[in-house]
Amino acid sequence: MNYLLSFIFLFILISYSNFLNLKFKVKLNETFFISLCLIILVSYLFFKLELNYNIIGFEKTLFIFLFFSFIIFIYLIKNFQKINFFLNAEFIFIYIIIFFLSIDRYYLDQDEFTYWGPAIKALFLNQDTYYHFFQEKFTHHPPGLSIFRYLFVGFNFDEGISIFSNNIILISGFFFLFYKRLLTFFEKFILFIIYFLLFNNLSFGFISIYSDPILAVFYACLINKIFFIFNDKNFNKDFSVIIILFTILLINRSAIIYFLFSLYFFAGLYFIDNYKKKKQKFIFQIFTYISIRIFCYLPILSANFIIR
Repeated sequence: MNYLLSFIFLFILISYSNFLNLKFKVKLNETFFISLCLIILVSYLFFKLELNYNIIGFEKTLFIFLFFSFIIFIYLIKNFQKINFFLNAEFIFIYIIIFFLSIDRYYLDQDEFTYWGPAIKALFLNQDTYYHFFQEKFTHHPPGLSIFRYLFVGFNFDEGISIFSNNIILISGFFFLFYKRLLTFFEKFILFIIYFLLFNNLSFGFISIYSDPILAVFYACLINKIFFIFNDKNFNKDFSVIIILFTILLINRSAIIYFLFSLYFFAGLYFIDNYKKKKQKFIFQIFTYISIRIFCYLPILSANFIIR
């Protein structure tokens, strides 16, 4: 049944992504990742409503997403000719390949057995039991990733499928980061192999449910998006950077560091852009002073926050 949920989720993701592309003119390669961010945010909202007010059954979240996917599908049928079938096919192909590479995997590291795995299993408990269990055991990290993973194993817990749910975020991040320009099939293949091997060699990457590679992808997408907003002078009608900013806070306890550095990066590009236009040296000097202060104190403040 979990295998079926994975392909139901594929339908949901493709529907939402193409809707964002056609309706709001967001680049299709970015919409896969942005759709995942929206799903994580909404799932977290449903989770909190269920936990605190006992409304909107959290276990029905995936089917609520599926219901709206069918409504969106009607819109997509009407705009059939505008859909980029080639890019959709590439994403679906990689999705299926990663699915078959993930389903037989299992947890290998201590934190998967002691924290991340049990955090997913705890969502199977009833509301009162989970509330006390959650307060006692799972306040170390935000629950955003655990909630997202639960969407895939809601019928029966499966280690391989939970790992696959992590990998969906990684492959969506790949499309977000590396499909900015036209590439040949060979170039895309080489890039993905490098992407895949780097994650697996430098971290647990595609073979675990650790949040570290997810956090890295979120931060890379944020910096990428902020840079191109200023590079392309696209300051209007693109709120995806805000969606990613809010979502990253639900990923890992250290996400606040990357959140603050992303805001700093945005502020830096803003002041540089303003300086180029107006040549206001005083503003640039203020920014330089603030930058030095931030780089002196932010690591200390961040370390104190994580230790707590």
